[in-house]
Amino acid sequence: LDKRILETPSFAIETAVREVVHMGEFTLTSARMAVEALMTDNQELIDKVFEREKDINELEKILTQYLVDVENLPLNEEQHVLIKNLFYSVNDLERIGDHAENIVELATTKVKDQLQFSEEAVKGLNQIADKTLTAVETALLARREMNKEKVSRVVNLEDEVDALEDLLRESHIKRLAKSECTAENGVIFLDVISNLERISDHANNIAEYVLDEK
Repeated sequence: LDKRILETPSFAIETAVREVVHMGEFTLTSARMAVEALMTDNQELIDKVFEREKDINELEKILTQYLVDVENLPLNEEQHVLIKNLFYSVNDLERIGDHAENIVELATTKVKDQLQFSEEAVKGLNQIADKTLTAVETALLARREMNKEKVSRVVNLEDEVDALEDLLRESHIKRLAKSECTAENGVIFLDVISNLERISDHANNIAEYVLDEK
């Protein structure tokens, strides 16, 4: 983010969009790694996600300052709206990183206490994780391409994640009632699906900002 870029507002804005998407891709990779770490008890992946969270926080600071610099350039109304939405997007991406970190914290507990999910729980976690990560990926494409059709896809995915979270909670309660799951496993399971649902919410935010733009 060379300061000389700021001499040309249109190029500065193009660069801002590109770098926010780059932060998004970096954050999406962390979320993917967090889910894999949880499912495989992979300590190396757990450690990587914790390290990457520091980088995500640093990216947030750098990009926020850059966006402040761009906001102070002579922009038209549409450009101001875009920069405002990029501010919001950076915040949403940082929150996705936080949720990825939450998931590996839960994975750490799972490893330490030698807990295992039931086959049904694993299947449900894979389903909700797949939809959530696809929502983030599609939201980043919507942002990069300013593609309103992809926004609709993200909105639909977010609705599906919400419905699936409710279904998985109900299934978990039934497993508890039948003693097919322990309370310790259940706490982690419920916290994980809650974090995934929140990630999909942030993906939905990132996509819907595009609808404000012409």
